[in-house]
Amino acid sequence: MYLQTIMLLAHEQGLATCPQEAWAQWNDVVRIHIPIPDDFIFFAGISIGYEDKTAPINNWRTDRAPMDELVTFLE
Repeated sequence: MYLQTIMLLAHEQGLATCPQEAWAQWNDVVRIHIPIPDDFIFFAGISIGYEDKTAPINNWRTDRAPMDELVTFLE
C-alpha cells in the first residue's frame, strides 16, 4: 500500500511510475552502490519520471481476464 500511495501521488503530479518489488534477492549488488546498513533489506523501489507516450512500449497493453473469472462476490 505504501508503494501504491507513492505511485498515486506521482501520477497526480503528472509523473509515471514503475514499481519494482524483487530487490530483496539483489541486496548484495545494491549494497555495492548504495550504503545500506547490514540490518536493513533493500526490498522494493519505484522508478519515477515522465512517460514518453510516443514510445511503442508505452502503448503495449496485455490481455486481461474478465473479472468474473477471477473474483467471486459473496453476500
